[in-house]
Amino acid sequence: MKQLIPQVILILFINLAQSTTTGGKALFGNYGGYIDWPFQVLGYLTVVFAGMLFFIGLAVPNAYNGLTLVDEKTIMDADQSENSEQKDSASETGIVDPTDHKAEYSKEESGISEEVA
Repeated sequence: MKQLIPQVILILFINLAQSTTTGGKALFGNYGGYIDWPFQVLGYLTVVFAGMLFFIGLAVPNAYNGLTLVDEKTIMDADQSENSEQKDSASETGIVDPTDHKAEYSKEESGISEEVA
């Protein structure tokens, strides 16, 4: 079934593009009876512009890097170095990370007493 759906959608699109209005004009390109200039032309230009942006992004993947404020890799590297610095300082001071499941210690080491007042 999934092999059939794209072909059916393509046939339906071609059928829609070939259909005509009551005036005899093609339905495709005469949306809502708007005049050709400027409305239909602006619609075509918008589609061409969006397609151009897409294909430039495919051809040159780094073309839009200048539009980002900060490179994502830089953020990830900074987070990783910050985490490693925190782990290093914690291991020097003897502080155990509560999210570290590998760290096992007894109740005496943690300062928890079983006595309840």
